Amino acid sequence: MKKNLGYIVLAVSGFIYIFYNFTVTSVVIYLLPDLTLSFLETIVAEVSAFIPIALLFTGMQKLSQKREDLFDQFSVKNFFIHSLFLVLFIGIHSSWQVFSNSMLLPEAAFNLDEVFLDVVAFLNMRVMVYLIIIGLIAGVKRIEEKENYKLKESELRLKLERAKVRKIELRLSPDILYPTLGYIKDHLQERPDEASRLLINLSKQMRILIDNLEEETIPIKEDIRFFNYYFEGVEIRLRRELSIVADVDKELWNIRIPSLV
Repeated sequence: MKKNLGYIVLAVSGFIYIFYNFTVTSVVIYLLPDLTLSFLETIVAEVSAFIPIALLFTGMQKLSQKREDLFDQFSVKNFFIHSLFLVLFIGIHSSWQVFSNSMLLPEAAFNLDEVFLDVVAFLNMRVMVYLIIIGLIAGVKRIEEKENYKLKESELRLKLERAKVRKIELRLSPDILYPTLGYIKDHLQERPDEASRLLINLSKQMRILIDNLEEETIPIKEDIRFFNYYFEGVEIRLRRELSIVADVDKELWNIRIPSLV
């Protein structure tokens, strides 16, 4: 949706502009019996008047992708550029409006005097339209930047999660994980108690790995805990006791070392 946001804003703005001007024109026609515009001709006149505005909006939106500073930074240079665009817009829109009127109204003429009068009569309106267009484009850019930031943040989180999973995979040696899972699969029916104990034992090993996943080093006691759980699992699989001794002074247990897992 964010890629089409500018066009959605243009469509909504165009509807509001045409509806508003159609209402005003209808009132003027009602108050001035000399004007003979049908319902369809009024619609055509207002849609025609919006064409230069739509072109300006689309052009400015394309320009905002190449010159972002024109819409988010104030400087003398940017002010001068916008002034030139404004003068150009006023000239084109006034000429187009007078030409359209000359095509719809027999009594209307298309000449420089009429264009000049149109410029003077609707100068404030066209300046306001230009400022509104610049504001809308700046607003669309802010929304798109926010959406892009959220998208990049989501992609980064996804990459981090994948990196965590990959890190776990690298730490889980097949010699540790596969025999345990294979034993659980093969003996789940005939020895459910042993399989259950082994599954709990494996979860404890995984817990230590996950808790220390972000750490480059871990306390010696965490490595000892892990290997105690591992050999406890080996005893369950072999159904025999193993004699394992971790001869480390307890005063050294909190010293951090690279993980042996």
